[in-house]
Amino acid sequence: MTEPVPSQEFSERPAPPAAVRFVRRHKVVLVRAAFSKVVLANIPKHLPLALLALAGSLEGRHEPVLVDRAVKKDDHLLARILGDREVTCVGISVHTGPGLMDALHCSRLVKRLRPDVTVVWGGWHATKAPASILREPSSDFVI
Repeated sequence: MTEPVPSQEFSERPAPPAAVRFVRRHKVVLVRAAFSKVVLANIPKHLPLALLALAGSLEGRHEPVLVDRAVKKDDHLLARILGDREVTCVGISVHTGPGLMDALHCSRLVKRLRPDVTVVWGGWHATKAPASILREPSSDFVI
């Protein structure tokens, strides 16, 4: 009977090179715009799956920070997050309709507090009306 081969423990794996370990990752803030109170009261609560998928694709290269304003509409939270100098980009997901005004508010807030941060709009409204978003001075890109 052969002896089982012990598996290599995690602690035994070689550490990555110093250049890899200390690379500074930029933070990307992903925002789901708030709905109106009337709409919010009449729709089931759900996770922002598109933003979660996007956050997953950023892992390892950038540090995603999710802000779900459909749960809590808090400008102070967004301002506090923007105070971190490692934030380089804010992505705003919005549907056409009641969330549009909050998305616009967030976009303008970002540019007022951090004009150096890139603002990217995405989601249903961005797909259907990209030209209208690009006319807004507080938006940099539409995807």
